[in-house]
Amino acid sequence: MEAEVVEVGISIEVEHDGTPVINHLNSSDYCRLSWARGGGPPFTRGIYLWTSDDHKVLYVGKATSNQTSHLYRRITAYKRATPGKTQWTSLRINSDILGYVQGGGRVRLICLSMPDADPEDVTHETLIDQARPPWNRRRNPHPRSVYAAMSLADLLDIPVSEPLPTSVSLPV
Repeated sequence: MEAEVVEVGISIEVEHDGTPVINHLNSSDYCRLSWARGGGPPFTRGIYLWTSDDHKVLYVGKATSNQTSHLYRRITAYKRATPGKTQWTSLRINSDILGYVQGGGRVRLICLSMPDADPEDVTHETLIDQARPPWNRRRNPHPRSVYAAMSLADLLDIPVSEPLPTSVSLPV
């Protein structure tokens, strides 16, 4: 299955002193994310990967709803000023992003746009099984600890260069 690769420029909103703007909800700290001007996730179904600046896969998510603006709508949940109280995954991953950035790291958002994908496609599960990203809990019995993040190059069998390839062939 072919997918278009779209890197979304993100930034974390900061205070005047350069520290991240931190919000609190249900005992969780989370940060405010912004898209680069003129950017943002595609308005298609697909898979998204939060990666480290050195292309290690930290989280694999999917957007397969039958509503419009699939990846855009799903990923926007990570940047809301006040995510809904039932958006536990969005809050948890946003909190992971904040911790990663506060620890000196930088995250990237890679979208694999698949407008004609079947919502029941197993590609998402396959990528999680292969990569065992530290922020995914379902396939990782020891979140954030045991598994070293797999590189984007190894997971997608692509050369990781700047800029990233414009399309990839995904496992089904």
